[in-house]
Amino acid sequence: PVPTRTLTMSTSVLRGDVTLVGQNLLEVFKQVKGDAPLPADDLRARFVEDKSLVEMSQQELEERLRTLTGEEPQFLLAMTGLEPKSQTTAIRFAHFAIIAANATANHNQQLRSSPSSKDAAQAVASSISNQQRDDTQKRPPPASASTSGQPPPAKKTKKSKKAPPAADSDSDSDSDSALEEDTLQTEVDKVKEVCLDPLIHRYPAKLHRALLKLVKAARRAHAKPKVTARYQAVADFCLRHASKEGIGDQVRTMIMSPAERKFAEEEAKAEATLDGRNARGGFKSNPPAENSSPPATWGPPRGRTQPVGTRAIRRSVGPTAAFPSPP
Repeated sequence: PVPTRTLTMSTSVLRGDVTLVGQNLLEVFKQVKGDAPLPADDLRARFVEDKSLVEMSQQELEERLRTLTGEEPQFLLAMTGLEPKSQTTAIRFAHFAIIAANATANHNQQLRSSPSSKDAAQAVASSISNQQRDDTQKRPPPASASTSGQPPPAKKTKKSKKAPPAADSDSDSDSDSALEEDTLQTEVDKVKEVCLDPLIHRYPAKLHRALLKLVKAARRAHAKPKVTARYQAVADFCLRHASKEGIGDQVRTMIMSPAERKFAEEEAKAEATLDGRNARGGFKSNPPAENSSPPATWGPPRGRTQPVGTRAIRRSVGPTAAFPSPP
């Protein structure tokens, strides 16, 4: 016979009134990436009381994680740095996610009304209804005829006003489409702003969440199928390479329009040209004309070398002045 398993007091079973949708999962990732080993199977957290995490298939674990966190399980498991397709990784993430979800029970617990509070609320409601009934009874009935016995004056017939022309449905549709296009452009700008962070690869969930919002906005705006498919492909690319450095620049380039991409390429070429010119050094003024002779340099005069010594002095001054004869 198969031995029956009993839950210990420390076994954590997921409560039905807790969730991690919209919550910060940073602490969960820290626990999953840590070196702390998982407890034994009978001490691990569980989604249901009568089935442990080991007894669940990979598909069932991923479906439970998607319901608990509201995120794609493949993306969550890829962010752990472990093998995303391994069942061991899914079990480890599910264990710490269940513990984190149960820890939020005190904050998300709903207040239950007591019988005394229900009776008090019912008494207040009945008193208000009685007061309204008394006010109605005190009001005098409207006079149907004058007290003098004369018939009431005839009411003036109001001229029927022509109903205003119905608004053009085309203008309403145009305004709705313009609003949807503005919403789509707003989501595109948000993704570009997120991509400007040089450390966005350390927070991959932030970038991927912005791309998913962009895809939903494109579908709501009834964008062209090619545009929606391109945004979805960029989101899938981010899912595979979200933790790599430089992912922000690559995603920002992918979602650019053709005009923006062309301008970015021209800007990059211009910067490269300027950087190369500054590195080689340039002329501060106009460059010299071709076939022009180089400027003259200072130096000794060209020609025959002048003699040096006593002979040179005699030749220049004369024998009498330089060396007078003895008496």
